[in-house]
Amino acid sequence: MTLKIKTSRFGLVNYEDNDVLRFPDGLLGFEAKHNFILIPQEVKQQEGQKDSPLGFVWLQSLDDSELAFVLIDPLSFRAEYEIPWGEPEKEALGERDEVAVYAVVTIPPDPIQMTANLRGPVVINKGTGRGKQLVLSNSRDFTTRHYILAELQYTELQKIKAKQEAVQKQKAK
Repeated sequence: MTLKIKTSRFGLVNYEDNDVLRFPDGLLGFEAKHNFILIPQEVKQQEGQKDSPLGFVWLQSLDDSELAFVLIDPLSFRAEYEIPWGEPEKEALGERDEVAVYAVVTIPPDPIQMTANLRGPVVINKGTGRGKQLVLSNSRDFTTRHYILAELQYTELQKIKAKQEAVQKQKAK
Protein backbone atom coordinates (compact mmCIF):
# COMPACT_ATOMS: atom_id res chain seq x y z
CA MET A 1 0.00 0.00 0.00
CA THR A 2 1.32 3.42 -0.93
CA LEU A 3 1.58 5.87 1.96
CA LYS A 4 2.33 9.61 1.87
CA ILE A 5 4.04 12.17 4.05
CA LYS A 6 4.16 15.91 3.47
CA THR A 7 7.69 17.03 4.33
CA SER A 8 9.18 20.48 4.66
CA ARG A 9 12.09 19.70 2.30
CA PHE A 10 10.59 17.41 -0.32
CA GLY A 11 6.90 18.23 -0.33
CA LEU A 12 4.64 15.21 -0.68
CA VAL A 13 6.62 11.95 -0.63
CA ASN A 14 5.13 8.57 -1.51
CA TYR A 15 6.52 5.45 0.12
CA GLU A 16 5.56 1.86 0.76
CA ASP A 17 5.13 0.29 4.18
CA ASN A 18 8.16 -1.93 3.52
CA ASP A 19 10.28 1.25 2.98
CA VAL A 20 9.87 2.20 6.66
CA LEU A 21 13.02 1.92 8.74
CA ARG A 22 12.43 1.38 12.43
CA PHE A 23 14.91 2.71 14.98
CA PRO A 24 13.74 1.28 18.34
CA ASP A 25 16.13 3.57 20.27
CA GLY A 26 15.69 6.58 17.97
CA LEU A 27 18.78 8.61 17.05
CA LEU A 28 21.09 10.51 19.38
CA GLY A 29 19.18 13.57 20.57
CA PHE A 30 16.01 12.29 18.87
CA GLU A 31 15.25 9.21 20.94
CA ALA A 32 11.46 9.62 20.52
CA LYS A 33 11.66 9.45 16.70
CA HIS A 34 11.52 5.83 15.59
CA ASN A 35 10.23 5.68 12.01
CA PHE A 36 12.15 6.90 8.97
CA ILE A 37 12.52 6.43 5.23
CA LEU A 38 15.55 6.94 3.00
CA ILE A 39 15.23 9.49 0.19
CA PRO A 40 18.07 9.57 -2.36
CA GLN A 41 19.67 12.96 -3.01
CA GLU A 42 19.82 13.45 -6.74
CA VAL A 43 21.71 16.08 -8.68
CA LYS A 44 21.01 17.26 -12.19
CA GLN A 45 23.59 16.35 -14.78
CA GLN A 46 24.04 18.48 -17.85
CA GLU A 47 20.91 19.21 -19.82
CA GLY A 48 19.51 16.11 -21.48
CA GLN A 49 21.15 13.65 -19.08
CA LYS A 50 19.41 11.69 -16.35
CA ASP A 51 19.68 12.63 -12.69
CA SER A 52 22.32 10.64 -10.85
CA PRO A 53 22.89 10.04 -7.14
CA LEU A 54 25.67 12.08 -5.58
CA GLY A 55 26.25 9.62 -2.77
CA PHE A 56 24.11 11.40 -0.22
CA VAL A 57 20.74 10.19 1.04
CA TRP A 58 18.21 11.79 3.35
CA LEU A 59 16.93 9.99 6.42
CA GLN A 60 13.44 11.49 6.66
CA SER A 61 11.49 11.08 9.89
CA LEU A 62 7.93 9.84 9.56
CA ASP A 63 7.24 10.92 13.14
CA ASP A 64 8.18 14.56 12.46
CA SER A 65 7.88 15.86 8.89
CA GLU A 66 10.33 18.69 9.69
CA LEU A 67 13.12 16.30 10.72
CA ALA A 68 15.55 14.88 8.15
CA PHE A 69 19.25 14.06 8.23
CA VAL A 70 21.75 14.02 5.38
CA LEU A 71 23.68 10.75 5.31
CA ILE A 72 26.69 9.55 3.32
CA ASP A 73 28.41 6.21 2.94
CA PRO A 74 31.67 6.79 4.84
CA LEU A 75 33.54 4.47 2.47
CA SER A 76 32.91 6.98 -0.32
CA PHE A 77 35.48 9.32 1.25
CA ARG A 78 37.32 7.24 3.87
CA ALA A 79 38.29 3.84 2.41
CA GLU A 80 39.64 2.40 5.67
CA TYR A 81 36.50 3.18 7.70
CA GLU A 82 35.40 0.15 9.64
CA ILE A 83 33.09 -0.30 12.57
CA PRO A 84 33.43 -3.01 15.23
CA TRP A 85 30.83 -5.75 14.85
CA GLY A 86 30.35 -7.85 17.95
CA GLU A 87 27.50 -9.74 19.57
CA PRO A 88 25.49 -6.64 20.61
CA GLU A 89 25.49 -5.37 17.01
CA LYS A 90 24.64 -8.82 15.62
CA GLU A 91 21.78 -9.17 18.09
CA ALA A 92 20.34 -5.75 17.25
CA LEU A 93 20.97 -5.64 13.50
CA GLY A 94 22.06 -9.02 12.14
CA GLU A 95 25.25 -10.00 10.38
CA ARG A 96 27.67 -7.29 9.20
CA ASP A 97 27.17 -8.12 5.52
CA GLU A 98 23.40 -7.49 5.89
CA VAL A 99 23.69 -3.82 6.85
CA ALA A 100 24.40 -0.48 5.24
CA VAL A 101 26.51 2.01 7.19
CA TYR A 102 26.06 5.77 6.92
CA ALA A 103 27.56 8.84 8.57
CA VAL A 104 25.45 11.86 9.49
CA VAL A 105 26.54 14.94 7.52
CA THR A 106 26.58 18.50 8.81
CA ILE A 107 26.49 21.14 6.08
CA PRO A 108 27.43 24.64 7.30
CA PRO A 109 26.83 27.86 5.33
CA ASP A 110 30.12 27.18 3.52
CA PRO A 111 29.53 23.69 2.05
CA ILE A 112 33.27 23.19 1.53
CA GLN A 113 33.42 22.81 5.31
CA MET A 114 30.83 19.99 5.47
CA THR A 115 31.67 17.24 7.92
CA ALA A 116 30.61 13.68 8.65
CA ASN A 117 30.23 12.09 12.06
CA LEU A 118 32.29 8.90 11.91
CA ARG A 119 31.94 8.28 15.65
CA GLY A 120 28.15 7.89 15.46
CA PRO A 121 27.39 5.80 12.37
CA VAL A 122 23.80 5.06 11.42
CA VAL A 123 23.50 1.37 10.63
CA ILE A 124 20.50 -0.07 8.78
CA ASN A 125 19.61 -3.66 8.05
CA LYS A 126 17.84 -3.15 4.75
CA GLY A 127 16.33 -6.64 4.85
CA THR A 128 14.57 -6.17 8.18
CA GLY A 129 14.25 -2.37 8.09
CA ARG A 130 15.76 -2.13 11.55
CA GLY A 131 18.21 0.68 12.30
CA LYS A 132 20.45 1.89 15.08
CA GLN A 133 22.91 4.70 15.64
CA LEU A 134 26.07 3.32 17.15
CA VAL A 135 28.52 5.21 19.34
CA LEU A 136 32.16 4.32 18.67
CA SER A 137 33.72 5.45 21.93
CA ASN A 138 37.05 3.65 21.54
CA SER A 139 37.89 4.89 18.06
CA ARG A 140 40.88 7.24 18.14
CA ASP A 141 41.06 7.53 14.36
CA PHE A 142 37.57 8.85 13.82
CA THR A 143 35.87 11.97 15.12
CA THR A 144 32.44 13.57 14.96
CA ARG A 145 33.73 16.12 12.43
CA HIS A 146 35.58 14.62 9.47
CA TYR A 147 35.91 17.10 6.63
CA ILE A 148 34.46 15.23 3.65
CA LEU A 149 35.95 17.31 0.84
CA ALA A 150 39.40 17.38 2.44
CA GLU A 151 39.23 13.58 2.80
CA LEU A 152 38.24 13.26 -0.87
CA GLN A 153 41.10 15.52 -1.97
CA TYR A 154 43.56 13.51 0.14
CA THR A 155 42.26 10.25 -1.38
CA GLU A 156 42.60 11.63 -4.91
CA LEU A 157 46.13 12.86 -4.18
CA GLN A 158 47.04 9.39 -2.88
CA LYS A 159 45.74 7.83 -6.12
CA ILE A 160 47.74 10.30 -8.24
CA LYS A 161 50.87 9.64 -6.19
CA ALA A 162 50.43 5.86 -6.59
CA LYS A 163 50.04 6.25 -10.37
CA GLN A 164 53.16 8.44 -10.55
CA GLU A 165 55.14 5.88 -8.55
CA ALA A 166 53.94 3.10 -10.87
CA VAL A 167 55.05 5.13 -13.91
CA GLN A 168 58.45 5.76 -12.30
CA LYS A 169 58.87 2.03 -11.63
CA GLN A 170 57.99 1.26 -15.24
CA LYS A 171 60.54 3.80 -16.48
CA ALA A 172 63.20 2.36 -14.20
CA LYS A 173 62.85 -1.10 -15.83
